[in-house]
Amino acid sequence: MKKVALITGINGQDGSYLAQFLLSKNYEVHGTVRNENTSLWRLTYLGIRDVVSIHHCSLQNTADIEALISSIKPTEIYHLAAQSSIPLSKTEPEMTLSFNYFSTLSILEYVRKSSAATKVFHASTSEMFDPNAPSPITKNSPLKPIHPYGASKAACHLLVQSYRNSFDLYVVNGILFPHESPIRNRGTFLEYIISQAKKVASGEASTITVGEPQNIRDFGDARSYVKAMWHSLQASTSDDYTICSGAPLSIQEILDFVIAQYKLNPKCIKIDNTLVRQPNIPIIYCDPTETTQKIGWKNSISIFETIESIIMFNNEKAKHEF
Repeated sequence: MKKVALITGINGQDGSYLAQFLLSKNYEVHGTVRNENTSLWRLTYLGIRDVVSIHHCSLQNTADIEALISSIKPTEIYHLAAQSSIPLSKTEPEMTLSFNYFSTLSILEYVRKSSAATKVFHASTSEMFDPNAPSPITKNSPLKPIHPYGASKAACHLLVQSYRNSFDLYVVNGILFPHESPIRNRGTFLEYIISQAKKVASGEASTITVGEPQNIRDFGDARSYVKAMWHSLQASTSDDYTICSGAPLSIQEILDFVIAQYKLNPKCIKIDNTLVRQPNIPIIYCDPTETTQKIGWKNSISIFETIESIIMFNNEKAKHEF
């Protein structure tokens, strides 16, 4: 008998790759989107649009969520949908907290009351930790978010823990560190660097402007990280897991690799201190050792492979409409 998965936010980067992975595991896959106008281009690009079931569902409407879960009876729920824009969370803090917290609460409440055998994965975030906590970050590092998005996800993270501890539900927090892929939204760090390098290579620009190139960060690939989500729901008991690369590197190393791909002069790099995110934290990275030991997952795609795949995808986009 097939397992049934429900993915909230299936149209996003993680949701699309997760759907593709679960289909390869012979799951019946359902996913939520906000409305009929939501673009499903990623699912189409991955060739799975016609083999997943799409549901228009307001995740702030408890009745909608309950009706959907009751109808499809999922074995596993992957709650990925969120208002995850940090700048937007600063201008719309109430909306950010309301959407993120109450969508999570509604799912947990329905599972508690009516579907206790359903396993739930909640996409938590590294943005909830104290930025001054010593690296490597672990799941036990102190929580001290510095923006409304981080605060909303910290609240969700603790809510998941409380439902696991109080009601003995199989609910998991997957603490996701930065991860990218060819199909992530534009405006991300890697996309910015690659697009600027491409402009320099074509003569449209003369420089790639960045903030602090010596900062050390932890980058991974969504295609690998969604596998950790699945592994986390296959363990005998539920827990929280850090999902990270375990391979910290400097922004300068990423720049060096990108400009080498486009055969650019390293002198094209321009430093602009106004681009440095405040407060500037020189080193942030995570240790995935416990995750590997407990669920057998470790990151399988290096950031350099990710960069190469983004460049290839951008070249494809120049020829095709996705």
